[in-house]
Amino acid sequence: MGYLLNIYVACRAIYGRPRLESENFQEIKQATNNFNQRTILDSPDNAEFTVYKGTLSSGEIVRVRRSSTMGINMKSKMEKELELLSCLYHRNVVCLVGVCFSKDDHLLVYEHLPNGTLSDHLHDKTKLPLPLEVRLDIAICIAKGLAHLHGHISPPIIHRNVKSSSILLGNKFVAKLSEFGLWKQMDDEVLEGTRSTEGYMPPEYYKARKYTNLSDVYGLGVVLLELLTGEKACDLERHAHNEEALLVRRIWSALRRGGWEALQSKLDPFIRYHPKQNLIQNLVNTALYCTEELETDRPDSKSLVEILENLRTFS
Repeated sequence: MGYLLNIYVACRAIYGRPRLESENFQEIKQATNNFNQRTILDSPDNAEFTVYKGTLSSGEIVRVRRSSTMGINMKSKMEKELELLSCLYHRNVVCLVGVCFSKDDHLLVYEHLPNGTLSDHLHDKTKLPLPLEVRLDIAICIAKGLAHLHGHISPPIIHRNVKSSSILLGNKFVAKLSEFGLWKQMDDEVLEGTRSTEGYMPPEYYKARKYTNLSDVYGLGVVLLELLTGEKACDLERHAHNEEALLVRRIWSALRRGGWEALQSKLDPFIRYHPKQNLIQNLVNTALYCTEELETDRPDSKSLVEILENLRTFS
């Protein structure tokens, strides 16, 4: 039998009012049909956790993140991180509704968003292409979520795992940041062992194992490139054919080689000839701004929100 941490998480994201959830291990086990493989929503290659879709006895649909690798130090760290979650209510941050630790399992229960991940919609060819305006709105949502973490929490929080598969889409494609367990307080200058996916990692991490709020902005810049091109941040099939695997490097290489015309050929065909060419070009420039090699040359998340909202207003 698992036990619930005595940490109450105030959450208004689902019902518009504070609520508390108390799940025990057996209830979560039942909600996921004994963690049935058919209920799996996500299982990363590193196998550090698995995400299941579950239905609680109340009828509420949730996402259950399960990790079986947690020692005493990990539990202590997680308790401290969970204490921060009561401060994190924001429209663009996925809401934690319950938590349960058992002897062998560490379970986080989140609100379920019906439209899945951004990665699914960009890279699953069975999905309908997203309109340009929706892609811009998604970028704005995530920039706002980051701005909240970076500027409205004390101490500020670095997400460290901004990527298309950690962005969930709700009704009307409102986007929210997920994967809370990877957050780190920003007063740590150097982060060891970050788990961000290849393709989203900033140059400063490779050079000095350094990860800051501007590194999160870099990750969002790569996501913006995904939104504009429809391509994966890291394409191992290209690597197998001796081509550049990383999207950000291919885009910067095209810019240096042939300017805007070369970049335009890289765009998702669905939006390549969209009437709002100025908007597309400005979005490309914004993505490049976010993925500058020097972190000090990038905008912070608050400035990025302003840039993207101005593009929506004046385009």
